[in-house]
Amino acid sequence: VYDLVQEANPSEDKLRAAVDFLFEALAFREPSSKESDVYLKILKESIAGLGLKEGVILGLTPIFLDQDALFRPELAQYGKPDKYGRVMLQGHELAVAVNGAFSYLKPDAELKKALQEGRLETREDVRREVTRILSDESIRKPRILQFFHEYFDYDLAGGICKDSKALNAAGGRSKFPNVMFGMTASVDRLIELIVQEDKQVLKELLTTDRIILDPGNDVIYFSTRENLKKPPPRDKKDKKKKPTPEELGYVALAGVERINVRIPAVKYTGGSNVRTLVT
Repeated sequence: VYDLVQEANPSEDKLRAAVDFLFEALAFREPSSKESDVYLKILKESIAGLGLKEGVILGLTPIFLDQDALFRPELAQYGKPDKYGRVMLQGHELAVAVNGAFSYLKPDAELKKALQEGRLETREDVRREVTRILSDESIRKPRILQFFHEYFDYDLAGGICKDSKALNAAGGRSKFPNVMFGMTASVDRLIELIVQEDKQVLKELLTTDRIILDPGNDVIYFSTRENLKKPPPRDKKDKKKKPTPEELGYVALAGVERINVRIPAVKYTGGSNVRTLVT
């Protein structure tokens, strides 16, 4: 589209290419010949009335209002109902539904090829494509985390009022606002790891005692103040020897990332500031 407005008099082929490109980017499918002709006519009339630059902008705008750009169609108008009256999605509707479970972008080349070759019609075909997409690390899949955001709402936790006085007394000082909002990214990463492990995912998410933090924020949640967590004993023979990650209670990952494997819980007793470790 940018290249289109750089020319003094673009050809009809280039105008159609711009229409088809924008339509596929918005509707996640190629336009039919009729759809392409309709939007090309609107574009040409707009350019004739307003000039090239303004005409291109106004002439392409109607594509944003196409029903398939605004809504994801799942009408299931074709196919044979099963014994429960359900009809499996077919064609572009099925391809867009599979792609929409993972991505905000248009379907990748392999999924489009499977659709064009008639290899996206059965449950087994869908399973094959879903498995392929999940296994391909080059394909970004932001909707997986979006699902867990919507399921648990943990990304909203940063805005909940915190007891800053108690957190400061435990060693958190004034860093807690940034850390609490940053915890969304930490939980995102933990969910990615648990999903990758693929072992009782929901149970693990609900019961795990692991949490990912970068080393700079460990003190806020794993503070040694008030003996919330005792450091491991030093090696008397080699005082310069550093404790292992296991002794410190975390599993080191690539880079600065690490998983803490035990979370000390603190409770108040008798309404005072005395805290005890809950195991």
